[in-house]
Amino acid sequence: MGAGFASGQEVLRFFSHFGGRGTAGVLGATLLLLAGGAAVCELGRRTRAASFGDALVTLAGPVAGRVLDATMSFLLFGGTAVMTAGSGALFREHLGLPSWLGSAVLVAAAVGTVAFGLRGVVAANRLVVPLLVAGVLAVSASSILSGGTGTGWRWWHPGEAAHPSPAVATVLYASYNLFLSLGVLAPLGASTRSSRTVAAGGILGGLGLGAAALAVHLAVLSSLPRSAAVAIPMLQAAAALPPWARTGYALILFAEVYTTAVANLFALERRLTSPRGVRPAGARAARRVAALIAMGALALLASRLGFPRLVVTIYPLAGYVGLLVLAAVPVALWRTRGL
Repeated sequence: MGAGFASGQEVLRFFSHFGGRGTAGVLGATLLLLAGGAAVCELGRRTRAASFGDALVTLAGPVAGRVLDATMSFLLFGGTAVMTAGSGALFREHLGLPSWLGSAVLVAAAVGTVAFGLRGVVAANRLVVPLLVAGVLAVSASSILSGGTGTGWRWWHPGEAAHPSPAVATVLYASYNLFLSLGVLAPLGASTRSSRTVAAGGILGGLGLGAAALAVHLAVLSSLPRSAAVAIPMLQAAAALPPWARTGYALILFAEVYTTAVANLFALERRLTSPRGVRPAGARAARRVAALIAMGALALLASRLGFPRLVVTIYPLAGYVGLLVLAAVPVALWRTRGL
């Protein structure tokens, strides 16, 4: 869960622009997520995939797998740019500060974390994600109780959605989430011995994400059309909350943006600076720092495109690429059925 999800911009683009019909999309995406998540984890369990590269080679073969590996690296960078832009939007809309300052603060924090160690990041995620879900539920309940969903239920602006068709938008949402989660889901499955555990994890994970997406969708619906006019719809939906509660949600949102940016940068740094031959420790460290600074600077430049524009560009693109991968999952499961 990153800036796209926690801000409400992602759910707005994939579901809420279809008004009440978007609710059916959230429910459909939940079913796809729980089935797809369990399938990818099971494939990882059977093949003992150590990384998303291993999983992609298993799915698509050595040649196509390498192409998809490079594509995923590009999309991880795009996700970093989305996080950077989201931090800028948060500084501008909640604090009244320049967006470039918020983007620069995030890049500096993420680059510094990955460069000097990742201790505490896993623990931070364990803390931040439950806080985010609790914050989403609180904002959703407050927004619905104060404004209902009448106006939003009749909202229909598919031209501004991730795709004009609600059915296609639903599939793309599930596809991009599963594709970009491949690097976690496949190795997670590889660490599990039991198929029942994999199935239970897929179901619980899909239901959890679906329930949180539904809460965001209802919160955004209740504050339309105002929430569609801002970069962070959930802060608009939280208008009925006391100022301290809005600030608390903004802090949780920034923490989620930060941890997601760190995860993306860490994966990219590992992908780009993997050892080739024997290098002195100092040379390896210098190469890592140089790569991180370069990626951070590029993400800062890309973030100037704007948070809503990046969300509606990067995530559907990941969804289209993910369709190719997800179509190969049933075939790969059939090939590995004896493992």
